[in-house]
Amino acid sequence: MTQHTRNISNSCRSSSSSSSSSSRSSSCSSSCSSSSCSSRSSSSSGSSSSVIVVVVVVVVVVVVVVVVVVVVVVVVVVVVVVVVVVAAAAAAVVNLFKQVFNHKNVVVVIVVVVGLIIIVVVVVGLEIVVVVVVVVVVVVVIVVVVVVVALVVVVVVVVVVVVVVVVAVLIVVVVVAVVVVVEVAATVVIEVVVVVVAAVVIEVVVVAVVVIVVVVVVVVAAAAVVV
Repeated sequence: MTQHTRNISNSCRSSSSSSSSSSRSSSCSSSCSSSSCSSRSSSSSGSSSSVIVVVVVVVVVVVVVVVVVVVVVVVVVVVVVVVVVVAAAAAAVVNLFKQVFNHKNVVVVIVVVVGLIIIVVVVVGLEIVVVVVVVVVVVVVIVVVVVVVALVVVVVVVVVVVVVVVVAVLIVVVVVAVVVVVEVAATVVIEVVVVVVAAVVIEVVVVAVVVIVVVVVVVVAAAAVVV
């Protein structure tokens, strides 16, 4: 009976140690997988942030270069147009005064005046075109900047959401692992206590039975001797 009780205790201890080792290995593997997942998410977020920064810098440099080139071209065109208009206007005025003071040809005067009006209209039209082009370029730059900022904000929000989700998943995994470990430990402790109590009860019963048998035998023997 004592040997049987010891076998039960040893089997219970081995089962409890195997269950605790399996729970430790499962919790370790879950923690390793969660840490590797968090490291992968952090590395991916870092790489995506670097790519976003590079894209934003390239877009800003390209926009600045385009704006500078457009402004330089517009300034050169305006200067050339002004020089040509001033030269043409000066020549026209000189010819006009010559025609007026010489009284040679009234048709030439009319042609010169009409030409001056046409030149003024062309200059004003060019100025309007230049203003429109500048406004369009400014609007395009503003739209590009707004789109880039919106994309950066969206990417940052997505990265923050991903990080929050990963942290929440890690918290859930840790809580589940702790609950499983505590449950396994409590089960093992309860089983060990039950087995120990059963073994002690069995030992006490066996000792009591042996004592009773011995007492009975002694009493019977004494009675036989006395008789």
